[in-house]
Amino acid sequence: ARLPDPAPTSQTLAAIAPQLRCGDTIVATGLSYAPIAFLVEPAGLPSCVAVTAFPPDVSTHPGWEDMRPGYIDRARAAAPDAVRRIAASRRVWVFVKRRGVASEEGKAFVDAMSQDWRLEQTLSLGGSFFNEIQVFSRRPVEQP
Repeated sequence: ARLPDPAPTSQTLAAIAPQLRCGDTIVATGLSYAPIAFLVEPAGLPSCVAVTAFPPDVSTHPGWEDMRPGYIDRARAAAPDAVRRIAASRRVWVFVKRRGVASEEGKAFVDAMSQDWRLEQTLSLGGSFFNEIQVFSRRPVEQP
């Protein structure tokens, strides 16, 4: 009880809550979806902020990673489509794990986001199954 929380998901969500606005989307990659979805309301996140999982099937099997052959390749192939589904977002907050189990999904999603979105900031905030948040916004339209 005297040690700091090793996975401070609720503290991290509470810390970013004041920066979130309607139209923002949180993308929980890898195994981070279940703890984030569970703690959204208690952490005070605005109800108009969408929370989605990547890969999407994680929302139906929270707590375990699909280890079937070819899974990471399928996740990489699904990432551009997942980015298109959130195209109307104002900003996208991607919760990623940088290494270890379930880190490849975050990399695949961030790689796809980087094609049309601009990385605004990287937050070194952690929690259950994530240790970084990357915040993206739309790239400005280039003028001729």
